[in-house]
Amino acid sequence: MKPDTKKEARTIKKEAQNFALFIFSNPNPILQFTEKGVLLSSNKAGKDFLELCGDDAEKALAQDAVRLEKQTDGKDRKERPNIIEKECGQKIYSFTVIPVRKTHCVNLYGEDITEQKKAERVLAEQESKLKKDQARVRRHEDYRRSLFSQMTEGFALYEMIEDKNGIPVDYRFLEVNDAYEKLTGLRREHIIRKLRSSIAGGRNKWSSRS
Repeated sequence: MKPDTKKEARTIKKEAQNFALFIFSNPNPILQFTEKGVLLSSNKAGKDFLELCGDDAEKALAQDAVRLEKQTDGKDRKERPNIIEKECGQKIYSFTVIPVRKTHCVNLYGEDITEQKKAERVLAEQESKLKKDQARVRRHEDYRRSLFSQMTEGFALYEMIEDKNGIPVDYRFLEVNDAYEKLTGLRREHIIRKLRSSIAGGRNKWSSRS
């Protein structure tokens, strides 16, 4: 083994020892791979993760980490680091990939995001249901408006205005159809949301004959 190779090996070993010491008490899975995808070390949570997922998952995770680092080699990762998500059994983990250039290693810092993913799925389902409900309401509203506008009879929707004794004294126009406009001469844009008594020709007092 050449001197440089021996020195590099000692450096890698020291880095691995320091890394192992740093991650020992971390409750989240942390793994360290060589640039060739060989597992160097992991904490207890990392070992539990690998036992849960199996050898195939370890190999796939290492390959993904090394591939991502090669694809982004030399690029700035401060704003958007590489992230790998792995699903094992009922758990979902997110791993942040951090390269260690001087030792040619890749550190993976994991986090259990199972509950977060469940919440995201519930939210997505709720949003999907809401969109379907809104689309159904729009279709119903379009159908209602189509019937409303095609009626030959004049039709108006009012909001009753009562005095303190509960006696109707006026009403507000909420909607009218085309036939109502033609029969009364009142334009929709001039009366909607307005009181009958405020419209030219309107009565000041409530009457059953508007």
